[in-house]
Amino acid sequence: PAPAPAPTSAATDVDASSWVVGDSPLLVIKAHQSSVSAMDTHMLGPDGTLSSGQPHAFSSTHSKGQLLFVSGGDDNALTLTLLSLSLLDPAGDTPPSVTLLTQHTVPSAHASSLVGVHIASPCRVHTTSADGRWATWAVFPCASGLGVTGLASVPLLIGDVHASALARIPQRGDSQEAQTAQIAAVVGLGVHLLTDILA
Repeated sequence: PAPAPAPTSAATDVDASSWVVGDSPLLVIKAHQSSVSAMDTHMLGPDGTLSSGQPHAFSSTHSKGQLLFVSGGDDNALTLTLLSLSLLDPAGDTPPSVTLLTQHTVPSAHASSLVGVHIASPCRVHTTSADGRWATWAVFPCASGLGVTGLASVPLLIGDVHASALARIPQRGDSQEAQTAQIAAVVGLGVHLLTDILA
C-alpha cells in the first residue's frame, strides 16, 4: 500500500504540527502570534516545483515530497510554510521525517482575523477575513524561498463573515477540453457567492 501523507493540524496555541498517526508530532512550527484560525495544504512533487495542476500523490515508489502549508491567524497574518516530507516506506526501514524548508509571513494580510484560507494552486492562494474582504495572492519562488504578493481584494456584501469554501466545478469550454471553474461561498449574515475567481 502507498504511504499516507503526514496529517497536519493547527490550533489556538499558535503552533502548527505534522503528525504520524498514533505517534507524537514530527514537527511543531510557530505560524502566528495568536491562534491559527484557518489553514489549507497542497502536496508538491519531490522537487517542490510551484506550478498549477493536481496535487502530488504518494505511492509505494514515491514516498518523498514537499507540502505547502498555508495558514491564517487572529493576528491578521497570512503565513506560507514549505515542508519537506519523507514518509514510511512499505518495508518500514526508513523512519518518517518532516523538515521546515522556508516560511514567509504577510503580517497585515487583512484588517482583521482570517477566517478562510484556500490554495487554488501552488501559485495562487485565496483568503477571506472578518474584515469583509476576499483576497487573492500570487505565490512565487524567490531568493529567500517563497514570495507572496496581493493580486486582488474584493469587498463582500455580507456582514459578520466567519467561514468560506472554494469549489472546483468541471465544465467544457468551446474547445471541448475539460476545464475547471472555481466558485467560492462566503458565509456570515447571509451567503456571498463569488465566480470568475483567479485560478
